[in-house]
Amino acid sequence: MKNNNIKFSALFLLYVISTSCYAQQKDYDMSNPIEFKETGWNKVLCMKNGNTLLFHFAPTKPLMIKVYDSTHKRIANQEYNCRILDLDVLRTSELKGLFEVNNEAVLFIEQEHLGKQCLVRLRFDSNDGKLLDETLVLASASLSKRTRFYVMQNKEDDNYAILFCTDEPQFYRCDVHVNYYNNKHETIKEIPLEVDRKNYDYIDVACAESRPNGILIALDLKKVVMNKTVSKESPQRAIYNHHAALYYIPKDSVRVNRQTIDLSTDVFPYYSHYTYNPFAKTLNLLLFSYRELYYKFGIDVRRGAISADLFFKIEEDNSDIKFNWIKNDSVTAALQLKTDTSKVFYGIPLAMFTNENGLTTLVTQGYERYDEPETRVRYNWDTYFGSIGITQLDDDGNEIWGTVLPLSEYFKSYRHYYHPKEIAKKNQTHKIFDDLPEQVADRQLVSFNSYSYKKNLYIIFNDDDRNFDGSHNSIGDTIYNFENTNACYYKMNRKREITKNYLLGEPGRNEYKCSFIEGADFDEQRGVYATLVQYKRNDETSLRMAWRHLD
Repeated sequence: MKNNNIKFSALFLLYVISTSCYAQQKDYDMSNPIEFKETGWNKVLCMKNGNTLLFHFAPTKPLMIKVYDSTHKRIANQEYNCRILDLDVLRTSELKGLFEVNNEAVLFIEQEHLGKQCLVRLRFDSNDGKLLDETLVLASASLSKRTRFYVMQNKEDDNYAILFCTDEPQFYRCDVHVNYYNNKHETIKEIPLEVDRKNYDYIDVACAESRPNGILIALDLKKVVMNKTVSKESPQRAIYNHHAALYYIPKDSVRVNRQTIDLSTDVFPYYSHYTYNPFAKTLNLLLFSYRELYYKFGIDVRRGAISADLFFKIEEDNSDIKFNWIKNDSVTAALQLKTDTSKVFYGIPLAMFTNENGLTTLVTQGYERYDEPETRVRYNWDTYFGSIGITQLDDDGNEIWGTVLPLSEYFKSYRHYYHPKEIAKKNQTHKIFDDLPEQVADRQLVSFNSYSYKKNLYIIFNDDDRNFDGSHNSIGDTIYNFENTNACYYKMNRKREITKNYLLGEPGRNEYKCSFIEGADFDEQRGVYATLVQYKRNDETSLRMAWRHLD
């Protein structure tokens, strides 16, 4: 009997050790199936109390919310028809932000309603997802006097600010100002931004972002140089002279530092990314210039594009500016080395990080839009997402290192192509639907998310299992079907060593776990990436929530 007890104890100890080792190896968690339809649109928010909120939108359907606690157990389900937010016009509505303020989830949506442009704010309890308040923040006087809204929040602060821009080009008149709100959603100050409106024909907002040091806003001021001409042989767009008006508002200040830069007609400021360099005490502004064009190809006319990146170094104290062109030469050299061709890397900057030593890392997405190969009668809505470029810059924006990581994705729509601004500014200019239902679902699986955590860079994307070999050297095949892909990530450490890994563990046979890139959030406190997942095993497909700790 004594020997049997010893054997039982040994077996039990072996079981505990084995299960403990398995628990240590499994660094992700996945929920049970969720009853959402795949044709909806989804958004995730990680709260400071450890809860995760999943929002699900569908045209003309109630807004649905699911709440998971810190152990990833579902604790609440909510459904709202909404009182002010018009669910019937969600197809043309824009997401303007989803933030945590005062332990609440705060959602901002811009939409046209009753002949006006409106910004609606909805507040939800982070513990059970209950709707606490629904408010119309502001409505424009009319659609002819449209007001554009940009909601800005820095995660380190428990407040936010909103940029209001009302432009009336027919009268050369505009109103641009920033309102600051506390965590009770009360306006605490309003700061107007002066614009010399009479000297320009149009105004576009290129950047409106908040950082721990302050807010930076960049306006594209355009003056028509040559009007648009239409010709079947040589179609042309209007030519503008561009100026970038930069407004910097330091934290806890009402002072506005303003600079205007002449960009000429060759630079079309599409959007910007902004970071703060604590080592040099400067503001880093990356200005992405993108312009579509037509060119002659034999007797035919084809569509093309030119793009360029401008890196501005702005002194925080006196607003002195230095600039440098970012040509991605180091990324191009790495691409040519891998492909053995003379191809030049062109891409769209999606993220920019600056560390405490002043080193800036720029993450770029390869992007191409092709014409219809069979006919020129109609536009083709095919969008291609190419390789990922990583470029590191010094204080002045000089390239010191770069590499290219393989990725090739194809997205097809029958009414809309994925615009560069939509890719980079998902939380400021992104229409929630604006496509056919199946394409809305597919769109949430393309492109990538990138994060800087504990001095490591993480790039999360979906890739076909055939392209996974644990390295980043093989180019791989283009992904056309997202049903048979798995979520992966590249990790680059401080030594610039790069590895490729499965995000949610190595898949089993006939098993696929594909991440919703748009339906994801990163918990910076805990280092946890939370995402909605399309899970497929054999012939069964379901939606689930998943959490992965990035180490």
